[in-house]
Amino acid sequence: MNSRGTWAYLWIAGGTTMYALDAKTGDPIYNMTNVPSGTIYFGPSGEMLKYQLVDYGTTSNPNYRLLQWNSSYVVEYGKIGSQDAWGSQVQARVYDATERGYDLNVSIGTGAALTGNIIYAFPEDRIIIGRFTKDNITLSAINLKEDSKGQMIFSNINWQAPDKLESIEAETYTQSTGSAISQEDYVITFWVKNSRINYAFSLETGKYMWAGTQQTYADAWVAGSLGGQNVIVYNKLISVAAGGIVYCRDIKTGELLWTYEADDKYTESYLAPNWWVRPQFASCGIVYFGHEEHSPQEPKPRGSPYFALDVETGDVVWRIDGAFRQTQWGGRSMLADSIIITQDTFDQQICAVGKGPSAMTVTSPDIAVTAGTPFVIRGTVMDISPGTQSNAIQLRFPNGVPAISDEDMSEWMLHIYKQFEKPNDAKGVDIDIWAFDPNGNEVHIGETVSDPSGKFSYTYTPDKEGDYEIFAYFTGSKSYYGSYAKTDMTVMAAPEQIIQETPPYEWYIVGMGIAIIAVVLIVGLLNRKK
Repeated sequence: MNSRGTWAYLWIAGGTTMYALDAKTGDPIYNMTNVPSGTIYFGPSGEMLKYQLVDYGTTSNPNYRLLQWNSSYVVEYGKIGSQDAWGSQVQARVYDATERGYDLNVSIGTGAALTGNIIYAFPEDRIIIGRFTKDNITLSAINLKEDSKGQMIFSNINWQAPDKLESIEAETYTQSTGSAISQEDYVITFWVKNSRINYAFSLETGKYMWAGTQQTYADAWVAGSLGGQNVIVYNKLISVAAGGIVYCRDIKTGELLWTYEADDKYTESYLAPNWWVRPQFASCGIVYFGHEEHSPQEPKPRGSPYFALDVETGDVVWRIDGAFRQTQWGGRSMLADSIIITQDTFDQQICAVGKGPSAMTVTSPDIAVTAGTPFVIRGTVMDISPGTQSNAIQLRFPNGVPAISDEDMSEWMLHIYKQFEKPNDAKGVDIDIWAFDPNGNEVHIGETVSDPSGKFSYTYTPDKEGDYEIFAYFTGSKSYYGSYAKTDMTVMAAPEQIIQETPPYEWYIVGMGIAIIAVVLIVGLLNRKK
């Protein structure tokens, strides 16, 4: 196989050993032992990177060096030219990752001690070093750009807190804390649960920028170790925790732009009137949120929400209550190829949410109709997403699952997949009906809407004799891809009407007179006979 220089691996870590598996088959390929500890970052080609800051000097005369460990360099180390092939050469190999993996070792040369540890890295850009105590925050940054690797961008910028930062433990920061970081904006924020305030600092200068307003009381339940509550997207800080109120702030100024409450319709949450929610991901100007919990109760509270908000306005794009429920331990939902993949801890299923396929039928009379006579075009439009093909759904809906309008989708999906009550006022989808008449002309017959059973109909009166091709189209929606169906029919000419001439009005009068005379004569003859 000619792979054109690309090799896809799945990685499994066990202690200090990492195992590379073939992504297509799961077969083991090679191992790396003695992998250094630290956070994994991904380079521009997907390589795994780790960073270390080492002081080879003394307290009075520090000698800092920055080391970069590169998973690709473990294999590439010492190779030249055509020896760089990765195919069969790596199979069944075991590489010592400490001996072979370092591709960067540069002097920092600050001349002074750096306060703190590496807290985050932007590969090929900069490394952020920080130290956090109850009283202050100190930040430094080291350059990773090609022409200035190891140079200090800023060093030991200290901020004295106006109040003690009770929830920040000394020198602790990981990617999973309640803080957020943005390379695009060069901003880092820190969440302090006791004051329920976010503090923002510049990653260009290391200086303090702003402090947010206090968040709702229940957010004090969330410490940094339960993080992931805050994200920076589209130049905005999105912050939400156990209190279930989403706060959106301008990342440069801290201005509060909007809030949204993830209200608990069944009032079963034990923390607040709202659901504890967590940002999941952002895409196309929309931020998605799902319910979060740390220690589940039994029975589980009903109706956990999943919703999408417009990042500019805070308006609800869509929301569904009770379809699936996330957990602190199960990880966030993900977006791939426009499909949301999420865990549901109500029933321990994996759910895929996205735009699904549809299918249509259309029929016309099987016998010819007469021109000028109305007839009915009938058909169906159905949801044929993979989920509808399961035994559980087919047993409940043996005639198929109807396609339903976007505005009714959330309630309809709850009915189909979670056995909620059927929304009887749900609307179907828009249907457009066209035809080619006997002369080959395209004719727009009309438009209609399917009903909650998936059926639609339209009455049409043809005016030409001959053969017609009739097409019913569902052009698609935000929930379904489009589909169409075709049928044929024949129209006969109307039978010729025979018009009989009626005699003039005077002849009616004469005829009536003759008839009366005849009756009188007959009666007279009968009387004479008697």
